[in-house]
Amino acid sequence: MRWCPLFRCTVWTIVALFLLGTPAVSAATIEAVLGEDIPLSGTSTGGGDVYLFLTGPNLAAGGVSLDRLAPVATGSKSSFTVVSTGDDNRWNYRWKTAGLALDPGVYTLYASDTPAARGDLGARNAVYGTVGISLRSPGLTLDTGGTLAIGASVDGARVAVNGEEIGAAPLTLKGLGPGEYRVGVNASGYEPWSGVAVVNENGTTEISADLIPLTTVETTVPTTPANTPAAASPLPAAFIPLILLALRKR
Repeated sequence: MRWCPLFRCTVWTIVALFLLGTPAVSAATIEAVLGEDIPLSGTSTGGGDVYLFLTGPNLAAGGVSLDRLAPVATGSKSSFTVVSTGDDNRWNYRWKTAGLALDPGVYTLYASDTPAARGDLGARNAVYGTVGISLRSPGLTLDTGGTLAIGASVDGARVAVNGEEIGAAPLTLKGLGPGEYRVGVNASGYEPWSGVAVVNENGTTEISADLIPLTTVETTVPTTPANTPAAASPLPAAFIPLILLALRKR
């Protein structure tokens, strides 16, 4: 899969979350103002219902519904924001952020084929996609706030900021408040990487994760056991006629 670059969000931005049989993470991060409507859409190849929930600052760890911000519960379909797919297996949802008690910050939106909270997605074998959403206060311009650019020595490595998975490297987050941000980067076959990035107002902070491949211990098994007796050395050819001659004289 080729990871798409970061883009900014307007009221009409459409984010596609594809449920293709394996968990997928979008590298795109939506930037929006609290109070805006954010249209969301995607494709679920299996059709049926899609279960949406949100994680982020001051929200329940397992996720909350988009419309009520109430905690979701694994197995309880009504606790999620549920959207249905059409005949073409596509789904659409307009997220109204007005009136919701959300703080400015970076959030993660999940779209799953199974009603499972974040910590239960793996156990339920859920197929899901995620996308990062950066929400800022009304009245701020798009250029207000700091910028955090995250790279990695392995393209497509998964990136988490302050414990929330937001996409894949390389990616750029804009409109962030000043302060420290914990960054974690993971890729299959590599040791996890973590670091702290300090973001300043109206400044750009760049951070790059140099991932180290996992090492494996190899053992060499001897082909011949150590206690195997050595084979007897053959007699030189010159000794053979002498042995035959001695036998004849007898």
